[in-house]
Amino acid sequence: MFSIVRKTALRQAQSSLRTPAPIASVTRNASLARLLSTLAVLEQREGKLNMSSLAAVSAAQKLGGSVTAFVAGGNIKSVAEEAAKVEGIDKIIYVDNAAYDKGLPENYAPLLVENVKKGSFTHVLAGHSAFGKNLMPRVAAILDVQQISDITEVQSEDSK
Repeated sequence: MFSIVRKTALRQAQSSLRTPAPIASVTRNASLARLLSTLAVLEQREGKLNMSSLAAVSAAQKLGGSVTAFVAGGNIKSVAEEAAKVEGIDKIIYVDNAAYDKGLPENYAPLLVENVKKGSFTHVLAGHSAFGKNLMPRVAAILDVQQISDITEVQSEDSK
């Protein structure tokens, strides 16, 4: 009788030792986060930062890795300074050129693609607005990648 109990206890102890520790998952996620770099496209109108575009920054933070903000337009320095105060943004790329004032996707997409390629970003995010909905399909087509639209929540960096 004792040998059966002993064998059962030994099996349970061995199986609990074989169970992968959650530390391995944390280490993998930390390694992945070092490789991630996200470009959050911020929208501006008439020299004012559109606060709804900051949703891209929030989503980028949940993905992990570094977050770079991108904004373009005429006299944009004040908008870039305002964006620099946003928590979670590591770096800001701004292009001061009046040709991008209206956010026309025909003008804006090639500029954004050029910066995505230069920065080797793994993700490009934009807010859920007419600006983002017009711009991102063009950017995805130029980069020859699939776009994922209308994301409502990023739960973690390894969500499936």
